Amino acid sequence: MKRILAFIALASFTLFSCSKEYSVEFVPTSLNGTWRMITVKDHISGLTISKPSDLQGEVVITFIPKSNTTGIFYGHTLTNQISKCNYTTGANRLLSIPSLFMTKLAETSWGQEFVNNICTSIEYSFESNGNLIIRTTNRILIFKRL
Repeated sequence: MKRILAFIALASFTLFSCSKEYSVEFVPTSLNGTWRMITVKDHISGLTISKPSDLQGEVVITFIPKSNTTGIFYGHTLTNQISKCNYTTGANRLLSIPSLFMTKLAETSWGQEFVNNICTSIEYSFESNGNLIIRTTNRILIFKRL
């Protein structure tokens, strides 16, 4: 009996001391939620654009679905507020954002990347780390869930 208890204790100690911690990434299945723009990539040149470190604030948008294929989004850039705007999704994660309603104060270069491209959205997808990818006519906008 003592041998069995000693074996169980040794096996338990070995099992727990040698186990690895695995991180399971959460990959979203819908646009629903609040997202912060972290990177912009140019389709043609491959150039990656990040927010200049001297700029305060973020580009943040919140998607709220109304149905399986329609919804609204709102948010803000570094200097402007984005009012409720409609979006539509379709088969193969197609994304259409026909218009952008927002205040029009002097926009930063980082905010302009969003403003100039979001209405030419074509499709969306998710990276394995959970980041939202919005592919537009000229750019790829990458967002992190907040």
